[in-house]
Amino acid sequence: MGPSVVTVINNLPPQRALFNPSIERTTSGSGLIISNDGYIVTNNHVVDGAESLEIILADGTTPPANLVGMYIYADLAVVHVDGEMPAAANCGNSDALRMRTKFNQPPKMKLRSFGI
Repeated sequence: MGPSVVTVINNLPPQRALFNPSIERTTSGSGLIISNDGYIVTNNHVVDGAESLEIILADGTTPPANLVGMYIYADLAVVHVDGEMPAAANCGNSDALRMRTKFNQPPKMKLRSFGI
């Protein structure tokens, strides 16, 4: 999983102040490489309002990224980076899941109350 985890840098439009020059703003968050083709899933709030996007890969390189799409109701976004990816996450297969019939019971707890 390690090399497939990336940092997403959101370069926001400069903020203009009344008596000060414009201030450059950036935010960042994590992302996960989901394909060797350069597709990365992240959170919508990480890329929201971006003027430009960059990705910091495991080796420290910072290629530019393009926003592919976002779904605000699930707080998900997909970005794309051109070039070779260090690794893609190996996602599981939900068809391989099995239902458990017996579950471990939590230990019985004794509750105590103290008067005030």
